[in-house]
Amino acid sequence: MNNYGNSFNAESAGPVSVGRRSLWKSAREFYPGGAYLAVSEAYPVGKTIPAGTPVSVDKPGGTPTFNSSTPDGLTYEDIYVGTDGATVTICTRGEIMVKRTDATITDAQKTALFGRITFINA
Repeated sequence: MNNYGNSFNAESAGPVSVGRRSLWKSAREFYPGGAYLAVSEAYPVGKTIPAGTPVSVDKPGGTPTFNSSTPDGLTYEDIYVGTDGATVTICTRGEIMVKRTDATITDAQKTALFGRITFINA
């Protein structure tokens, strides 16, 4: 029997139950070109930025600023900084299940995103 790839030995363990809870109810619009996060002292290899983090960017494909007081949108998915940095997908219009994110979103940031991002308490 091969023990590599996506093969599992069913005799070794019982069934595994997996669930998935979506963070976004809908994501209808994204910042064109997103952003690029370079490896730095603040964002070293292995750092994770959670989905739903407020983010602003200076230009398409530009450098992101996380947790700014006037964000352009929220990070669409978790960002894992690798050896080459990371790309950042920014949702600018949609509905987020705010209780499902590990990010902190202040009332002022929610106000800045009013009319573009709807925050659902679920």
